[in-house]
Amino acid sequence: MQTVAEKGEMPMELHEGQFKRIDERFDDVNRRISEAKEDTDRRLGEVKGEILEVKGEVREVKGEVGALRKGMETLHGGIHQATLALWIGSAGIAVAILVKG
Repeated sequence: MQTVAEKGEMPMELHEGQFKRIDERFDDVNRRISEAKEDTDRRLGEVKGEILEVKGEVREVKGEVGALRKGMETLHGGIHQATLALWIGSAGIAVAILVKG
């Protein structure tokens, strides 16, 4: 026969069923947490890989921009020299016209 220690307490057999359900719920929560952790770790690994790829691409673009800048400097220097040559040539033509008369 079951006994109750104090008024309002349930017999131990009823508690055991509740504890078993609580344990099952904790096990389910722990399983879900483990699955979420594994999924999060996998996703973080993917993101880190993508970040490394982007960093590599940024380095490539920086190198290309540097090469373009040098090319533009060279082009600018060439245009500057051509402009000076045109000015000198124009001045020579103007002098020739003035001398001739």
